[in-house]
Amino acid sequence: MNVEKISRFKKERFLKTLSEDEFRDRVVRPIMLRSGYSDGRDLCGPSEHGKDTVFSIEDNLGLLTIIAVQTKKGNLNLAGTTSKNLIDAMTQIKTALATSIVLLTTKQKVRPNRIILAASGKINDAARQHILDEVKDLNITFFDSDYLIPRIDSILPELWLGIEADILPYFNAIETMINGNRFGDMDDSQDGALLNAASDETFVTLSLYRNTIKKRKISGKFVEELDFEELPMSSIVNHKARRILILGEGGSGKSTGLMRLALEMARQSIENDTALYVPILMKAVEIFRSKPSSIVSYADDVSRNMASSHKSCFTDKYLVDGRVLLLVDGFDELAPDGERNVILNLIDEFINQYPKCQVIIASRPYRFVFDDPILKKFEQFNVSPISWKQAEKIVKRITEQKRVPQAQANEFLRRLEKIHGFELNPLLVTVFAATTEHTKQDIPANITELFKKFTELMLGRWDERKGLRQQYQAPLKDFVLTRLAFNMHTSRKVSISRIEANEIIRDELVQRGHEEDVPSLLDEIFNRSGLFRIVGDNIEFRHHLFQEFFAGRGIAEPETVHQLIHDEWWKRALIFFFGEKADNIGLLSSAAKQNHGLTPMLLLEAATTVGLALQACYLSPVAEKLDLWKWVVESIESCQDPCLLDIDPRGERPQTSFFNYYLFVRDSVSLSHLRSNVSNLQEWCKSQNHGTSHHASDRFIFWLITGLVEAGELNAAEKLVLHFRPKDARLIIAIHLGCHLAREVRPLSDGEKASAQRICNHLDEKVAPYSAQIVKEMGSLLLEMRNGKVESIEIETLE
Repeated sequence: MNVEKISRFKKERFLKTLSEDEFRDRVVRPIMLRSGYSDGRDLCGPSEHGKDTVFSIEDNLGLLTIIAVQTKKGNLNLAGTTSKNLIDAMTQIKTALATSIVLLTTKQKVRPNRIILAASGKINDAARQHILDEVKDLNITFFDSDYLIPRIDSILPELWLGIEADILPYFNAIETMINGNRFGDMDDSQDGALLNAASDETFVTLSLYRNTIKKRKISGKFVEELDFEELPMSSIVNHKARRILILGEGGSGKSTGLMRLALEMARQSIENDTALYVPILMKAVEIFRSKPSSIVSYADDVSRNMASSHKSCFTDKYLVDGRVLLLVDGFDELAPDGERNVILNLIDEFINQYPKCQVIIASRPYRFVFDDPILKKFEQFNVSPISWKQAEKIVKRITEQKRVPQAQANEFLRRLEKIHGFELNPLLVTVFAATTEHTKQDIPANITELFKKFTELMLGRWDERKGLRQQYQAPLKDFVLTRLAFNMHTSRKVSISRIEANEIIRDELVQRGHEEDVPSLLDEIFNRSGLFRIVGDNIEFRHHLFQEFFAGRGIAEPETVHQLIHDEWWKRALIFFFGEKADNIGLLSSAAKQNHGLTPMLLLEAATTVGLALQACYLSPVAEKLDLWKWVVESIESCQDPCLLDIDPRGERPQTSFFNYYLFVRDSVSLSHLRSNVSNLQEWCKSQNHGTSHHASDRFIFWLITGLVEAGELNAAEKLVLHFRPKDARLIIAIHLGCHLAREVRPLSDGEKASAQRICNHLDEKVAPYSAQIVKEMGSLLLEMRNGKVESIEIETLE
């Protein structure tokens, strides 16, 4: 918001259009509160006693100043029709000075120390002097438009949003951005499916889930139960929480879901202006880069730019009424050294000023999310994995012109689900569907091969229209992108200036004797590949997974792998690296086993990264992979107790802290070779009764069962579960949970799902006695913001 561009005449005219109530509520009260005064009670009505509202402030000496405020619409002077207003104002001022008020904190009755007479127009000198002479009290301060306008410019600039607001162009711009074709002749290319993921033609409904506690009345008694709540992402705006945190892995659909949410809200607002809401899409890194004075000013800039309008797209009244929705994407892409705190403080300030507005943040579930004190105020939801049916829908829509038989597409989806390290998610399915010709040779062996095929297509290697020259240049473009992404990832950046990016790529090309190719390659990489998003003078990869893909493949030195193996920021990039070096299990093994002296948390990070990378090493000898899998399980088992102690130092939540550990680790123990080697691995697990626990072998067997479940080998897992009787009941509960999720959300064969169901049935009675403890622990963890304070969630009573 550039308040200097709005003429003073327009500002004065706008203030005069406000009713007396609007002037008090939208101008005077916010200015007083933002200036450090407290209270602000509305005293209008029978008990007004000359005061519209009252404020207080304590000075450095501890002395309390009480200020009564009387507001008037329009000008105040001694002439004409305004004289009646002046007489009323004097009467009310005298009454206010003579009447006590009750302090909220001490309940003590006190009289105001000062009176403020605020007018939305001007108070001329004659009127001021007349009031002072008649009231005979010097503790009267006058606020009129001359006084208020500079202060509004400074501390309440969003008020001016209402001067020339025009919302319709913004709603139309959202529709065009998401459903329109903004990429010229690229709509029939492979990247079209990626760019238009939120459009009507391509979007699949995404859901969110969380665990809650409900209290049900059964046979006259109230029973607390742990409940699984799932809702469409589009309905999250109806949730009572004003702070929402949406968590999901890369490619799970967070960004697409926010875009779709904005589109649906824009459409609903156009159809029904009585339920008008203004969604503002913004990227966390772009907020930080802009360094705005407030989120409101940034939201105003974003909406104006999108609408290509000089007019505001929302008003301060929308803010007060809670009709502005902030959708903040990519929070995990911020650097940890202060960037996150800057954004969170801006958001916190916004919600405190406009408590009726809702803020939705999307992030990957990195560890900092659960540690940050401000994020703990947010109600957390997770993006549900897409179902097999939804995956089929994506494939069908993208491959309609290829006329692929449905049965054949389903078979390839089953095989795609076997690519470990990544859940079946919209991005993965989209990439698969956009690149495959649906022959057996087209199913990539791991996630790196899948992304490599897709990016080769995007960079034009297989575009026959461009001839041999293009095919020659594609590997060169791929190489320079690995150098660019490695540079960005090393600096922990997700955005870089176009000038700096050009220089990095130019240097790489010149060093390799390709000076003549620089202009054309830069144009094709940044402007035509569809892999990048251009934001002002900056560029960034269209999806963070693409940056991780190229950065991982840009690792040149083995020692770099050793240094990064325990760094959460590099986890996915390292998986891509070993997908490229699928036969180099020796490097992965040495990186794992040379990390001596790490803290349990860092060792756990290394072990989970190694476990995921191991699944990408499809060209390595099975015996070596099994040996390294054992190291992963040993590390996870050794880290368990100290990590749980770190998560829950007082041991108050033994069940839920273990579940957190299990959910974090489970993907890392999956391996496609477990089933064929299950007997030998079972014997190895039984031999592990050592260390501090007399039941260590139970935990090793547990991780073997978990690995089988995550690998989709439920039949093999079932045979172990039937004979598994651990002393620690948490292991049984976790297996029950894993099998339930496998049955409900994963695209497994009917036989494997039947095994999952039988495991759940077998464990139901064993799990039941611990439900009460789980409910009790979850009740202390489920928090929400109420009246600005974090409180335990209210138990819902159902008759």
